Amino acid sequence: MMHKVKRNVAAMSTHTIENAEVQDYRQRLEGAAKALKAGLEDIAATERNWTALVGSNFVHFSDRFATSYPDADPLRDVAKETATSSLALLKTFTGRVESTTSQHKRMEALVRAYLSEIEGVDKDIKTTLHAAKVELDMYAKKLEALQAKTGSGRDESKIGRNLEKFEAARAAYDAAVVTVTARQAAVWARRAVAFRALFVSYFQAQGSAMSQCLSTLGGTFGFVDEHRDALAQLDTEMTSWVGVEGGGGGGSPAAASAASPAALSPAAGSTPGGLVDAKGATESVTPPAPLSPAAPAEPAA
Repeated sequence: MMHKVKRNVAAMSTHTIENAEVQDYRQRLEGAAKALKAGLEDIAATERNWTALVGSNFVHFSDRFATSYPDADPLRDVAKETATSSLALLKTFTGRVESTTSQHKRMEALVRAYLSEIEGVDKDIKTTLHAAKVELDMYAKKLEALQAKTGSGRDESKIGRNLEKFEAARAAYDAAVVTVTARQAAVWARRAVAFRALFVSYFQAQGSAMSQCLSTLGGTFGFVDEHRDALAQLDTEMTSWVGVEGGGGGGSPAAASAASPAALSPAAGSTPGGLVDAKGATESVTPPAPLSPAAPAEPAA
């Protein structure tokens, strides 16, 4: 009969534990677990995202550019090199398997260990603490029913025995609350390490991918560094584009012969590397003498 009563009470009981401190810690830990799991998913997506970036963008853009660019010059050379390097980079990302002993994976392991602790505490709540609450509720309900009887149906000795059992069940429940909250507090106190490990692990993964890109595409980024400042100084009216390296190199012989000597000669105020200063190009200057076939043009002042 007693087992039947326990089963009935258990069926009516909910998994909500009526203790404010337990519930408070439980909500905090559930929030932490949700954030940490989302962060681990982001880390897992990092490798896929970089692989997609290299495959869908680097390889596609550089290969298309190298194929469509019309001139045979250093830009075309670096574009072809970039296409080859991007493909090699894609194969690196696709086939890379990181060691479980790497710093990146060890930090991920710290986060997963912390999540396991949170799950362990939650299991204590759903088993040990819940079982104690079911026991307490059962004796409370039985004691209430015995005390409600009157007259000859009232059995004081039975009430006394069940009161003792009720008090024992309450003591067991209170002890379970103390045990669970102590463990909850200990796990919550270690949250900072888990979150720090997640943050560092995520950006280390990003940094590792960026370093791989910089290493494999070193020639490409070197070309970018060499030309970006000068190109950024040109005006959009195209008046300063004359003489820019690669601005017509590799064109047809007919186009080259049709160009005026003045256009082929470096203009006054030209910047290093053959770029004409935008301001100088708008000023009135005396056109230089035509180029002599026997002697090179004088360098720009």
